[in-house]
Amino acid sequence: MRVATTSLVAVLLLAPALAQAQRYTGPDGRLRVALARQPYAPNGVTRPDDHGRGGDPADPGGPGRADPHRGGGLEPPLRDEHVVMAGVRLTDPLERRLLDSSRIEQISVDDLRNLTPAVFAQLDRLSRITDRIYVHIDMDVLDPREVMGHGNRVPNGPSSEQLARLFEEIFRRYPTASAIGFATIPATDEGGLSLAAVNRMIAGAVRGVMAREARR
Repeated sequence: MRVATTSLVAVLLLAPALAQAQRYTGPDGRLRVALARQPYAPNGVTRPDDHGRGGDPADPGGPGRADPHRGGGLEPPLRDEHVVMAGVRLTDPLERRLLDSSRIEQISVDDLRNLTPAVFAQLDRLSRITDRIYVHIDMDVLDPREVMGHGNRVPNGPSSEQLARLFEEIFRRYPTASAIGFATIPATDEGGLSLAAVNRMIAGAVRGVMAREARR
């Protein structure tokens, strides 16, 4: 199936692991980018059948290597240059090699926390080369204390307060920032901390949009 796209789209993916951010679907339900097909292996060990048709997981250039962008319904695939991953800190050797061999740019957790120039250099670049920027957050990118009900808690994540500041700046500065979405929200949320985190980040994005609109 071919899906026609009428504008150039960029995706800012906040996720701790490549496989955890394997698919992004746009607000219209049509846009998808597949970054990896294999499931995340908690012990860092991958199995041959995880990498498609019995391919060798030790050989990312071999027949088992998944195209980082196909299989999600987008034709032609989203270009590497239009994807930025942020907060990645849990990858197995194959996933790291997939990322390193791609042209997908990355933003570190420290950059997210401190709103460093590296963050805005990437967003400036995406804004120049695309028409829309979609922001997608896998909840396990957060500090584990805010997602205690999540099955994939990864140490050293940014807080929702830090990301709320980031999203406020993104939606304030960039007219191309068009949507924000959340995935892997924990099924259990004792004390409501995860829901509060989502609301906090949404509020940051809304403040940014309001400030942007006020300047028009």
